[in-house]
Amino acid sequence: HSSYFLSNDGTLLRFLRARDGNVKNAIKMIHNAYTWRKENDPPNMTCPKCTNDPLAHSVRIVGWDKQGRPVLYTCFNQANDRWDATVNIKHLVICLE
Repeated sequence: HSSYFLSNDGTLLRFLRARDGNVKNAIKMIHNAYTWRKENDPPNMTCPKCTNDPLAHSVRIVGWDKQGRPVLYTCFNQANDRWDATVNIKHLVICLE
């Protein structure tokens, strides 16, 4: 569900901090994030490059921190397809979700 990410007080606080406590700007940022999540459905995204080449990207999840967040490793020199910024950003979103 697109609004799940808003169910955590810590997430709402991060939006507020990102806008230096400006509630109006934080609300705009939350709206934009919600819209993006609704349109892109990140939990169900798939990477078209990974299907054909598992080594297409250099971003890999190597573990989890104490709060359960993914720890990523990246070395773009090792990526077979490091020049397509759009696909690499999509792959990173998938890793972070």
